Amino acid sequence: MEKKPYLKELFEYYMSKLLIIFVVTVLTIVISCVYVIFFKTPMYQSYTTVALARMNESDASGITQSEVALNQKLVSTYRIIIKSKRTLNQVIKNLNLPISFNELNSHVKVSNEKDTEVIRITVEYENPALAKSITDEIAKVFSKEIVKIYKIENVTVIDEAETASIPFNVNITKQLIYSAFLGLLLACLIVFIIYYFDTSIKNPEEVEEKTGMSVLGAMPETVLENELIVSQKPHSSLSETVKNIRTNLLFSSLDKKLNSILITSSIAGEGKSFISANLAIAFSQIGYKVLIVDCDMRRGRMHKIFHLENKDGLSNLLMKNVKEEYKSHIQKTEIKNLSVLTRGIIPSNPSEILSSEKNKELVELLKKSYDLVIFDGAPLCGIADSQIMSELVDKIVIVSAYKKTKIEDVKNTQKNLEQFEQKIAGVIVNRIEKRKDRYYHYYDYS
Repeated sequence: MEKKPYLKELFEYYMSKLLIIFVVTVLTIVISCVYVIFFKTPMYQSYTTVALARMNESDASGITQSEVALNQKLVSTYRIIIKSKRTLNQVIKNLNLPISFNELNSHVKVSNEKDTEVIRITVEYENPALAKSITDEIAKVFSKEIVKIYKIENVTVIDEAETASIPFNVNITKQLIYSAFLGLLLACLIVFIIYYFDTSIKNPEEVEEKTGMSVLGAMPETVLENELIVSQKPHSSLSETVKNIRTNLLFSSLDKKLNSILITSSIAGEGKSFISANLAIAFSQIGYKVLIVDCDMRRGRMHKIFHLENKDGLSNLLMKNVKEEYKSHIQKTEIKNLSVLTRGIIPSNPSEILSSEKNKELVELLKKSYDLVIFDGAPLCGIADSQIMSELVDKIVIVSAYKKTKIEDVKNTQKNLEQFEQKIAGVIVNRIEKRKDRYYHYYDYS
């Protein structure tokens, strides 16, 4: 069963996307404010309140309970009369308004407080003076219509309409707050969608859970001036992690001496050559006689990492008498006990060369001549080079990159190597962010 995302992982993912959250929020604020300032029509609000007075003006004894009850029942009826065609068409006629009944009706709102006899008439209009005039005229016409319909005068104006000085629908401060909240909400939603559909490796545990392969180590991300970090900075956290991976590899092969390792990856750019070089140094530091063979004949760069010549490498050697010539093609490095066989010229048929009998003969010769041979293989993305080399080695290590390699890529790599499943020592997750250093401590001696 696949593990559900941790809340902490989700929080850390959000923290890594702060730039997206900031940009989306600011963009939402800017768009909202531009719309309000330049495109939104300012509307002015004017209102008046009317109350239903006594039913019988001649009766000075005070208002009766029955009159109050009757007036409260009339409130709902009066609200309908206020917005009726009869009333509003008369207002349009009296003020000579260039609008239809439906348009005016959309600008008029009528409400009342529950269990009261007070009615509030509100008009929203682009022109503040006209909003006031329409409000007053509605109250006037409404009062007259009540007299005509019910033959009573029980409508009294409490508050007369006033001319608004500022638009009610334009408030920059409020708009900033609303748009900032909306932008933040939108940004968080976008980041969550990205997180949901992002299948790249977000933590080493995910690799173990979804592939069943062990994680040999989690390499911290760092900016390198020199890639040979284990040699240059032997006490750094990165060097310690490489040494832990070395220990984990030795434990993975207790029944048989570890004599050869293929280091490959799912796709290009995951750092397998960097891992190969530093792992080789780590083994040489404990007395192993180590050889690195760059068998990535397409993009191999081991000669660049160690600053070596590349004119007589693996591809050149496999065109000659392997047994007699192999020693002359191997170059010693400045690091004690460590030699390199570079890739040589780029051939047109790397897979065919690696599957040749000459290559099999060479691998056996090298394994007999060195304590450990590390083969820096090509990525397994659609090419057979590393599959061919897998048959010739003791252990296979798959390198992946944090937030770059997709889980599907790792699974495809695992599937491509399924016939060599027993040889897979595990996965190295490279370039883990420094704040996740708990991972590369957690995998010590796993």
